[in-house]
Amino acid sequence: MKLIPIFLLLFLTFQVFSQEEDVDFYEPTEKDIRMGFTFGINYHMFELEKSDWTSLPNVSDSINDVSSQNAPGLSVGMLFNQKISDFFQIRLYPNLLFYCNTIIYDTKYHFTEKIKLRHTELNVPLQFNFSPIQGTGIQVFIGGKYAYIFGNSDYDSSLLFAAKKTSFYAEAGMGYEFKVDKSTVMAELKYSYGLNNLMPKEKNNIYLSSISSIKFNTITLTISYF
Repeated sequence: MKLIPIFLLLFLTFQVFSQEEDVDFYEPTEKDIRMGFTFGINYHMFELEKSDWTSLPNVSDSINDVSSQNAPGLSVGMLFNQKISDFFQIRLYPNLLFYCNTIIYDTKYHFTEKIKLRHTELNVPLQFNFSPIQGTGIQVFIGGKYAYIFGNSDYDSSLLFAAKKTSFYAEAGMGYEFKVDKSTVMAELKYSYGLNNLMPKEKNNIYLSSISSIKFNTITLTISYF
């Protein structure tokens, strides 16, 4: 008779462990912070303003004109996505941007001086995504970006021209989001508008003195996977 409670206890214990095996492990929900990777193709553009050369005879006596040459670039980075609701998401895109723009000086000495700006930028964009039509995957967004510019890797050009290292941008664009298995792919087209002047206060040569303002604007096509 004493064996009956023992067998009953073993039976109940077996049933408990059998039920635990049926319990699903935790799976991330759409409202959790999700991490992914991003790759971008950029078109990096100068917004250049010349100084008042009438007050700078050393410049006007040496340079006829100054212009800029835009160029494509690449970016790679990470993505952190926080879903707020069915209509809103917040995204953080830390990435590295690689580009090479050129400033062209038409001099009075019958030659053209080209200064290459081979920079690497550490970008930290924060954007707010809005889905206007549910079920279509279409999103529009606005945001801002902080960028730290690393030194010019072109040594000869870096001796003649050095821009400020910190830049701020306002961003806007639209994208399309779709599912691949259990992951999400996001294609975005965005425009970044430079807010601050990158020219240094101290201008110790004619190349710097000839320009009063430089801002960077960027068009970016980004593919994100998370």
